[in-house]
Amino acid sequence: MKKIIRSVFFSLGFIVSGLSVSAQASVAPEANTLLWRVSGNGLSKPSYIFGTIHSICKADAEKVLTPALKQAMQDCNEVMFEIDITNTAAMIVAGLSNSTMANGTNLKQLVNKKQLKIITDYFTTEISKYPLERVMILRPFLLQGDVSNNFLTCAEKTSMEGELHELADTYNLPISGISSVKEQASFSDSIPYKKQAESLLETIRRVKNPEANRDFFDIMKFYANQEMISLDSIIRATMGRGKEDKVMLDTRNKLWIPRMQEKMKTQQIFLAVGVAHLFGDEGIIPALRREGYTVDGVLEQ
Repeated sequence: MKKIIRSVFFSLGFIVSGLSVSAQASVAPEANTLLWRVSGNGLSKPSYIFGTIHSICKADAEKVLTPALKQAMQDCNEVMFEIDITNTAAMIVAGLSNSTMANGTNLKQLVNKKQLKIITDYFTTEISKYPLERVMILRPFLLQGDVSNNFLTCAEKTSMEGELHELADTYNLPISGISSVKEQASFSDSIPYKKQAESLLETIRRVKNPEANRDFFDIMKFYANQEMISLDSIIRATMGRGKEDKVMLDTRNKLWIPRMQEKMKTQQIFLAVGVAHLFGDEGIIPALRREGYTVDGVLEQ
């Protein structure tokens, strides 16, 4: 299941990280909210951090877009995502250069014949987005993202990034990214293709056996209800601490925190990043607190 949940939290299917129970005591959330206010340490006005999830039912997304969140965004003068999702040209270039496997690698080299048939059958019958020759050469983590969308059984699906983008447009707020598109895409290089293929196969297996996905549905429920304490607990209990985990989560946090600090000196920002980035040993919120900022959960009145 941990391979499945990884793909839920980041728009590019990136891995989230886990902590032992003993390590969680000082770095777990203390409030049931996805929205956190950053103040103090010389800031003249507060900024905000919001934890996103990629695939979500439209009705659940609307529950999360509370008056408190909308007011926080309106109080800011810039909305930041993990990448600038308005930079279409950069996304196209990154997609062209980072979507296929390097060095002529294809799925036949990563899986056996039986496993290959499972993948090609699924993309023939359930997802007709790509021709099979394209499926053979795309990076498996990209294919996994498409498969993961099928965990949701609701008629209308969306992403929190997309919903927040629409809000930012409504409020005429500029949008930027805390990572460049190229930098964000490059992090997937730390996951060997064979591991990506294994994760893809496991995702297909679980999508076809929904009764085995209790953790996934718990996470979606906790997220929609903003039960951050339970949500963080299940993330940490389900994830591992492998090399790839640390690169995808901890390394990015360490890059983002100084960028956020520099931005907050002159701007009130609304930063929306994968919810798994918020807490844990190297989470953004504990790190900002160590730097002297006050970070408080924003609760609905």
